[in-house]
Amino acid sequence: MQIGEAHFTASTLTLEFTDGRRHTLTQAQGALLLMLGAERGRVVSRSSLRGALKQVGANERKLEREMRSLGMLMGPDWRYLLEEVGSEGYLLHSGMRPIARLFSRPVRGLSWLHCFALACLGMLAVLLVLLIWS
Repeated sequence: MQIGEAHFTASTLTLEFTDGRRHTLTQAQGALLLMLGAERGRVVSRSSLRGALKQVGANERKLEREMRSLGMLMGPDWRYLLEEVGSEGYLLHSGMRPIARLFSRPVRGLSWLHCFALACLGMLAVLLVLLIWS
């Protein structure tokens, strides 16, 4: 199954990337990825995903942790592939299209504190321009 820049092989539970990197997934991560892949493009409920964890003997209360670790293995663009849909569940996208979100940070590499500082500097610059022109 192709997932972004990686190919997932269910029999060996491996993610193989186009740049040659290869990661072996845990049973829990493999079960989650198989379920999400089967329902690609649709939201998979948290209860269904917990059931998949339970089937492989994993702690179903650690769903969020397993999803984060799975996302981190997918690489820096995992947010474009794997989306948490509120309290409903998770969705595996079919492509690498950006996800438009309300209130998303305009500069993803910067922390909230840096974005706030830049906004304050911008407002200060506008205030100075207005003071000089008046």
